[in-house]
Amino acid sequence: MSLAAEHTVRVMRLYRQSLRTCLNWVIRRDLFNEEARKIRAMFERNRSKDLAEGLKLVEAGEAKLASKRHPDPYTRA
Repeated sequence: MSLAAEHTVRVMRLYRQSLRTCLNWVIRRDLFNEEARKIRAMFERNRSKDLAEGLKLVEAGEAKLASKRHPDPYTRA
């Protein structure tokens, strides 16, 4: 798998995990939708960055996500 393809997979996983973490903190669906739009806007704003800068952004995003983890996350049955 090429570096660009691996990067794409990391970005997609980061986005999905960001939404799931947000859902753990924000229970009301209307507020979650608003936060999800903000997360999407953050990802879209950085979409046109080059690969080197994108790798740094993903690492920073993963670190931020780790710091925002919920102590008792919602688990689906």
